[in-house]
Amino acid sequence: MFKDLRKKKSPNLIIEVDNYELTCSGCPTIYDFVDTEGTNYDFYLRHGWATIECNDTGEKLISGYMDGFDGICNWTDVKDWATSLQLELR
Repeated sequence: MFKDLRKKKSPNLIIEVDNYELTCSGCPTIYDFVDTEGTNYDFYLRHGWATIECNDTGEKLISGYMDGFDGICNWTDVKDWATSLQLELR
């Protein structure tokens, strides 16, 4: 039996998260997180627009509208949103 791999989206980037911290719980929601190699990242959500960027390089990894969220979310929501844009946070 063959599997149709065209329908499955695999992540373009995987970040092994070592720890994360909610630094602002209102609008905007901000999470700071560090990967297992010590690289620092930020997640921002304000008025439905979300961004994950690398603090060490200033590179914006992903950004886009977070459907159904205005400015408040939890870590599971962040992971789900990132996965939908092919960035897996483990």
